[in-house]
Amino acid sequence: MLVKQIMSTPVVTVSANAPLSDAIRLMLDRHISGLPVVADATGELPGILSEGDLLRRSEVGTGEMRHRWVWSFALSWRHKVPTERLRVSLGTSVPDTLLDIARRVSASFVVAGAYGHSRVREWIIGGTTRELAARSEVPLFMAH
Repeated sequence: MLVKQIMSTPVVTVSANAPLSDAIRLMLDRHISGLPVVADATGELPGILSEGDLLRRSEVGTGEMRHRWVWSFALSWRHKVPTERLRVSLGTSVPDTLLDIARRVSASFVVAGAYGHSRVREWIIGGTTRELAARSEVPLFMAH
């Protein structure tokens, strides 16, 4: 068998300067597991972005924390769960803000990451995970 007999066509590419969320959405929409990355100015191919690249960054902790929402977006997109990304201002605390938003949008459940900190740090500044678990009025799905 030859590569050309099973490859995806036409070639779908992504700009090196595109937001990561756009690349993930493109991969999900097209049901592909990788994208050639094209340099805007030269049209050269500096690399390839694959599902494996994204998973490895997440698993070894080298990915930026602010991109964790991308994984919940990708999971919900793949399973056709309606979602909405909101930009909000922090209220009195992170748990208060998250729980207030859940109430305002009538959320059926909340998905959140659970990150451990030292007991001293939690005693001084509090623990979002503990507060969410103690005060959530809807089911809470957490991953560490």
